[in-house]
Amino acid sequence: MPRSQEHLELQNLNPFTEEVDTNLTDEEENENSPSNNHSDGILHLRKKSLSKKKLIVIASAVSTVLLSLLFLLFLLKRNHSSTSNYDNVENASVSYIEEKEDNQILGNDLSDEDLNSWRLDTANNYTSDLEKWRNDFNTTKERHYYFNITSLEKIDANGVIRNLTVINNQYPGPLVEANSGDTIYLHVINQMEDEPVSFHLHGLFYPNNTFDDGASSINTCPIAPGNNYTYKVPIGELEFGTYWYHSHWSTQYADGVYGPVIIHSEYEDANLTSYDADRVYVVNDYYYENADTLLDDYLIPDNENSEPTPDAGLISGTYSQSSSYLTLHDNETAYKTAIYFDPDLTYRVRVVNVGFFLPFEFSIDEHKLTLIEVEGTLIEPLETDYVDVSVGERYSFFMKRDDTDRDAYWVHARFNQFCLATDNPDFSTDVLAIVSYNKTYEVPDSSQTWQYDGGSPKCLDFTQSSLRTLNQQVPMNKNGSNRPDMYVELDITFFNGAHQMTYGYFNQYTWNPLKNTSTMHELLFNSDFADQSHDLNEQTFYDNQYVLNFDTRGMIVDLLINNFDDGSHPLHLHGYKFWVLGNYKAGSFYPSFYESHPDRIDLTNPILRDTVSVAPFGFTVLRVVIDNPGVFPFHCHIGWHMEAGLLLQVNALQNEWSKQNYQEKWSEMCGYDFSDPYLTATEIY
Repeated sequence: MPRSQEHLELQNLNPFTEEVDTNLTDEEENENSPSNNHSDGILHLRKKSLSKKKLIVIASAVSTVLLSLLFLLFLLKRNHSSTSNYDNVENASVSYIEEKEDNQILGNDLSDEDLNSWRLDTANNYTSDLEKWRNDFNTTKERHYYFNITSLEKIDANGVIRNLTVINNQYPGPLVEANSGDTIYLHVINQMEDEPVSFHLHGLFYPNNTFDDGASSINTCPIAPGNNYTYKVPIGELEFGTYWYHSHWSTQYADGVYGPVIIHSEYEDANLTSYDADRVYVVNDYYYENADTLLDDYLIPDNENSEPTPDAGLISGTYSQSSSYLTLHDNETAYKTAIYFDPDLTYRVRVVNVGFFLPFEFSIDEHKLTLIEVEGTLIEPLETDYVDVSVGERYSFFMKRDDTDRDAYWVHARFNQFCLATDNPDFSTDVLAIVSYNKTYEVPDSSQTWQYDGGSPKCLDFTQSSLRTLNQQVPMNKNGSNRPDMYVELDITFFNGAHQMTYGYFNQYTWNPLKNTSTMHELLFNSDFADQSHDLNEQTFYDNQYVLNFDTRGMIVDLLINNFDDGSHPLHLHGYKFWVLGNYKAGSFYPSFYESHPDRIDLTNPILRDTVSVAPFGFTVLRVVIDNPGVFPFHCHIGWHMEAGLLLQVNALQNEWSKQNYQEKWSEMCGYDFSDPYLTATEIY
């Protein structure tokens, strides 16, 4: 199909007047292909990096000043012109969202009259222009997004002042969209003074370019302060549905670096009931303190895995309770966060848990939800009153009113209080928004038409067995057996008490991030690391990296995860989807059950997804087909648990991904001492 280029400038905040060039010449491709420099890989890379890094060290000292000057020049230009920076680019598009008055404050301090200028207008930004995307179905394009990462001070999101880390000076992050077969280019400029940043698009496969998956210390090294990097994210022809992006550096996304992603698809549309409009809700737990401060307290000895209790919850970046919903004022006018739904249109609604800890139960008063998609998988339509959403999970549904006489209804995101280690009297766990079928935005008098039971005492996931994948079947062994080609058993535990730090373990291994480098970088250029970490179709543990090596394309792998912890764990696998063959809140599973107790697993059409929660003292059986080369984290998506080490890595088809091309800048980003709180550029070679 023909390929054209389209530039999407979000919020018009890119200070550069030219793109970051990610296209390599033939010579550069040959030079950067690992297959062509294995023979002298370490020496070659280090000599090359040494000379360039000396320049980088010098340039880094002035980069922040230059970026600030560029921003000032850019703002002056914008004050005299309403045109895009890319008006001279062929086939350019300024924005996919409706043009709005620009009242953003680009500094770190907000004046009294601009108290809400940092708020992204999610009621509009999180609405997709379906006609525009459907008109592009026959032509794949490059979709360019520009993210400037800064810190905002003294932000009052819900009556409490705190600092936020934000994208394009707004919170939360903007909607990113593409079509199946497109390529997303995410141009990131880190304007912070003392933090790196790294971006991961959660749930996408990154075919042929897992170097840019964004998991710090695993796929890539993060972007140092004052530096920039462009992530290239190819979208597969059969990738579609609901996703999200977030920082994959430490606890950073809990402070504001996240946003939704929609991948549109002609194939998906053809297999769904026709709909007219598309809306996204992102829901998160919210802390009044910065997450890195809370992490230090969480990891102290004898903490007994007591996760920090959130202070509030947000729906699409806004705090709202029934008593205070319309009291957020901006120049005497209520800050309207209610979302208008045209009663004559059919809406697809997407819900994403972008939080750091808690699951929630999502519902709309006097509405039925017909679930149609789970994490990029179409399912047999399922009507329900609510859906439980654990951290990292996504669902989309059609909504239907029970009573068409009423115009306004409460939306509920009820966070599960049973998951909390300690109570917080300030945290009202029923967080609200409004669906309005007129534009008056009145406070609803709707009521719940089903019995809310207070949430699952064991923090259970939505019943997985009720979710049936549409028009697909579980892949089976070629020999006709129920068994996989490889069976891996993983036990989850937390060792604490007795003056120990709080650490999470898969089997006997806990993860500790590599310093100043990444797993993929070391596998390519450090022969000692590669010798110790890669063993054909075997498990390895070296330098605090627990790696499952799978080296046969098409291999069927079953993962049995036994949870010996008293808390649930939403587990996410990068780069893949897995079939949930079984998800139980109690009991055991043994390999002999494939023959003797086949009823314990579902080998028909269970749900195919990338994130699932395993119950406390329960187990889950997941099936994966090894067909996407790369190194991929498999981790608990409760941010506190991942930072406590509950992460392992899947090294899939190393013989293939090691021959893929990478950006030169990808290798150059490794080599900074990120253990230094102020990130002094330090040569480590």
